[in-house]
Amino acid sequence: MEFNEKLHRRIRWPAVLHILLPLLAAFTALMVVGRLISGMHWLSDIIGSILLSAGLVLLYAGCQNRLTA
Repeated sequence: MEFNEKLHRRIRWPAVLHILLPLLAAFTALMVVGRLISGMHWLSDIIGSILLSAGLVLLYAGCQNRLTA
């Protein structure tokens, strides 16, 4: 089962999804820009965390597919 399907199962109203997902994306983008501007993180920190997060998501998806197959 994909993340999108799980999300649709938990949040039954499509209007909530259409509002929530863009708000979360905008919050994330503003947080990244704010941390760069304030000097809390370097660009390499942010790129590294994105790559690490993507790797963990792919590992989780691979484990889920293996367990359900």
